[in-house]
Amino acid sequence: MSGIASILDIQPSSGRPGTSPTCKAFGRGLSGVRSVEFSGAGLHVRIIADSAAVLEFDVIIAVDAPPGPRELLLGSARTATGVLFHILSHTGYANDGGIGSHLI
Repeated sequence: MSGIASILDIQPSSGRPGTSPTCKAFGRGLSGVRSVEFSGAGLHVRIIADSAAVLEFDVIIAVDAPPGPRELLLGSARTATGVLFHILSHTGYANDGGIGSHLI
């Protein structure tokens, strides 16, 4: 990883348990990033490609992953990015920790 990596956005920013969406993270200094994780349980990441501004990876969401937000973490130091990926429930609703749930 050259310089300080930072992430500004991730697309798509949500997925359902039991799926494996391919995501793109957009930012700076991403060339050479070798480790991407998410906070919490139920997600595994496989990096596909990287460039200075885009990091592409598969997010493997476990069938039993609990709904809610997970923060994207970069590098072996697990640097927090402030960018969230939401695991949706099987019904299409996500509980984001606020009051009630909302359709995404």
